[in-house]
Amino acid sequence: MVVKQARAYVAEDEIRADARDRLRNEHAVLIALDGVARAPRARTTPAPHPTSTW
Repeated sequence: MVVKQARAYVAEDEIRADARDRLRNEHAVLIALDGVARAPRARTTPAPHPTSTW
C-alpha cells in the first residue's frame, strides 16, 4: 500500500493547479483503470488528512 498526501499551494502552476489537484487527477486515473490487468488499484474514496479540504 502506498499512501500519498498533497498540500495546498505546493507546486502551483500557471493555471493555479497545485499538488492536491494532481493527486485528485491521479486518483481519477486509477479509478478509470480499475479492472485493467497489472494496473494498480486505488481506494474507492481517498482518505484525506484531517486538515485537508477535498
